[in-house]
Amino acid sequence: MHFIFVCPDNNSVFESDDFKIVDNNGVRADTAGNKFLDAMVALEHPCPYCGRMHRFHVSELMCPFSRDESD
Repeated sequence: MHFIFVCPDNNSVFESDDFKIVDNNGVRADTAGNKFLDAMVALEHPCPYCGRMHRFHVSELMCPFSRDESD
């Protein structure tokens, strides 16, 4: 499974299946009752744009279904 990431250093978009889920606290609910996954996703290899090892909260990831073909 490929996730879509945005490099926080230069805003470049890339896809990768080279990640792991870390700090997984499971599904939680906010005060309005909306459920969300409370976890982080860590790249297993450096970012192809800046060379750093990024970690993202799952809420920071782009939805693959909302991505335009021109992206």
